[in-house]
Amino acid sequence: VRAFRIAREVTGATQRWLEIEGHAATLDHETAWRLLDGVDELVAGVARWYLLHEPNADIDAMIAAGSEAFVTLADAMPRLRSEQWREEHEALVAELVESGVPESVARRHAYQPALLHAADIIAVATSTGADVVAVARTFFDLGERLGLEWLEQEVLALPAATRVQRWAQQALLDDVLDARRVLSQKALEEAGPGADPAAAVEAFLDEREAPRRRLTTVARALRAEGDAGLAGLTLAVRHLRGLAG
Repeated sequence: VRAFRIAREVTGATQRWLEIEGHAATLDHETAWRLLDGVDELVAGVARWYLLHEPNADIDAMIAAGSEAFVTLADAMPRLRSEQWREEHEALVAELVESGVPESVARRHAYQPALLHAADIIAVATSTGADVVAVARTFFDLGERLGLEWLEQEVLALPAATRVQRWAQQALLDDVLDARRVLSQKALEEAGPGADPAAAVEAFLDEREAPRRRLTTVARALRAEGDAGLAGLTLAVRHLRGLAG
């Protein structure tokens, strides 16, 4: 309950829900539920982070520490990643607008999934003293360079029909997310205060060419097979975590 309350307030979910509901009369049911589900998934993901990393956190202190940084990240998100990534998300914005969704709501929904990483980004910014937007650039640049978006999607695509399968899937996803946070923090710490995010990532990966090559080889083999499976993805995550050494 504590984690949910923090996540709801940090993400501004209540306002997000109310705004969608305010337009529900002009939207078809499928589109309205799609938008509401997006907010639900954001809250659930952020709540899980607080449950895992700050289970005994003071609610008011956590909300105060995270809310402003979250708004900063939400506003900056369209500018933080590659041009291809932006084009894909702007295409989703156009699709939703065509379905009658107000542009501001459509744009917020399109970029919302990336904010599942916000709690990790804020934690690294707090730990390193770096600007939260600079941390986000490091975070996403590292993710694109290592193919972490693909890895996360493959984990989410694992069969999860039983309770144990869902546990295994979520545990593996937690490992991927944790590894990204650890690697981003190490890259910034090794680069030093005020380092350019892209340069920090470049230097970090250059220093770890051998483990990076092993991760790339495994990922390439999994892509070629077309069905990574739990065993293959677990191996990939092991090599990903090895980059932190």
